Amino acid sequence: VFLVGFFRSHALLSQQLRKIQESDGKLRELVYVDASTGLRTTHAQRERMGALIKAQTPFALLALNMDDFRLVNDNLGPTGGDAIIAGAAAAIRAAVLADGEVARAAGAEFTVLVTGDVDSQHLRAVGQRILDGLTHPLRYNDVRIHLGMSIGIARCPVDTLEIDELLRLANVAVHEAKNLGGRCICQYELAMDEVARQNLWLDHNLRAALDAMQF
Repeated sequence: VFLVGFFRSHALLSQQLRKIQESDGKLRELVYVDASTGLRTTHAQRERMGALIKAQTPFALLALNMDDFRLVNDNLGPTGGDAIIAGAAAAIRAAVLADGEVARAAGAEFTVLVTGDVDSQHLRAVGQRILDGLTHPLRYNDVRIHLGMSIGIARCPVDTLEIDELLRLANVAVHEAKNLGGRCICQYELAMDEVARQNLWLDHNLRAALDAMQF
């Protein structure tokens, strides 16, 4: 009787351990893999950047932002929007190949981490391959969607050694690309930050003036 109880307890414990391991595996997958696209998550990309900084390995970050994606969501709905994002992710990954590590940032935004050759010409070539790969329309049911993409580039340690600052600088470059009409690549320059600060100052003071009903 004792042995039967022991083996039953052992079997139950083994079953519970398997469930815990399966649960941990699923949780890890949620943290590190984007469910909609199969790409890395932002968390996984940040960990990778942190490891590269610690190893003093130069790298570049390409921030990708779809142009006018709101129109896609408005016309196709969230399910159609998710399908287009998944299609865009596949196109980006196919364009980048072994030259970078692609991650889903948020919404219709992606990042590409490039190590090794971080020369400006090479980075722009990677970005151009992405733009070229998205010239082919994506399909959802019977609808053909032509996507535009704005790409911003920032480099570590050339521009900064901080992850959050690198993300910010890459996004500053993205906004510059959008200001130029989208579907293009901009690499971060110090002057872009000055323009962004001026725009912020202007926006703040205009709003303050309106609130004070000064005109």
